[in-house]
Amino acid sequence: MYSLLLALLYTIYVIDAFSLIYVTPQEDLLASMHNQLQHISEPIPSKSNALLTRIITNHSYAIASSTSDTLDAFLIKWNLPEDITALFQQSAYATTEQFQTFAFHAAPSYVFFEEYIGAAKRVEDVIALAYMHVKVWATPIIQTNQVSVRTCHKCWLILTCCSSASVTVPRGFTADEITTMMTTLRATAYNKFVAAFPVSTFLLYRQQLDLPEDF
Repeated sequence: MYSLLLALLYTIYVIDAFSLIYVTPQEDLLASMHNQLQHISEPIPSKSNALLTRIITNHSYAIASSTSDTLDAFLIKWNLPEDITALFQQSAYATTEQFQTFAFHAAPSYVFFEEYIGAAKRVEDVIALAYMHVKVWATPIIQTNQVSVRTCHKCWLILTCCSSASVTVPRGFTADEITTMMTTLRATAYNKFVAAFPVSTFLLYRQQLDLPEDF
């Protein structure tokens, strides 16, 4: 009886110890997403206030697991764009796979940036899936140039009088300004994402596993 009790206690100890060192596929992807967020998050360019106003951001994320047989039905529930769903379907058959896709549009009345970052990890027949999605809009501030204009008019009945004046005229955005706008939108979206991401969950299991800080 005593030996049976010892064996039972040892079994419980082994199971408990294993639970502390085993990382589920979902936790592995959570760590990967957290690590990627730290690299994505960046300062907002100093010139952004002169280029953009009324910035509105939206973000979402999901972490879950499925199997090969139920993957397609599961992805339908996530209701992702067709191209993102296709990337998940392709990446799900790899051991570990990550993908990233973004879109940027600039028009006179608005600028728009959207990005998906996805990851999939397969362990036997279990497929862990995760994605981050940010979307941000802003109103561009019209840029201008000062142009010198010479105007003439009749004066003193038969004479023509001319003078020069500085006139403000609108202009298009330069390539550097467009790059700054895209960087600003992306940085703003991900900085807010980082503030909302469940880092506490990641830190909790990382502490239990005694993982290094840069994991």
